[in-house]
Amino acid sequence: MSETMTLNQEAQMVIAKIEELLEDELVTKNVKAKLQNIRELLKSAEEVDSVIVEKALDEVEDVNEDPNIPSFIREDILNVTSMLSALK
Repeated sequence: MSETMTLNQEAQMVIAKIEELLEDELVTKNVKAKLQNIRELLKSAEEVDSVIVEKALDEVEDVNEDPNIPSFIREDILNVTSMLSALK
């Protein structure tokens, strides 16, 4: 994590990336539902800590296991995974 960015700022970046995915018409409904869960988890937390990050990572892992995700969407989801891992 960069020294000039706070944890909450980085969480906001993750939320922004998730919101981009939610707007994509090629993302399936079940994937959008999980992404919405992750977004709400991050938004509702007063402070994003390792427990919140682990819950979010578990949700992303479930999303990543969906075989019907197009490869370019999967890349974006892997990007979200990396961003979340950086919050630990």
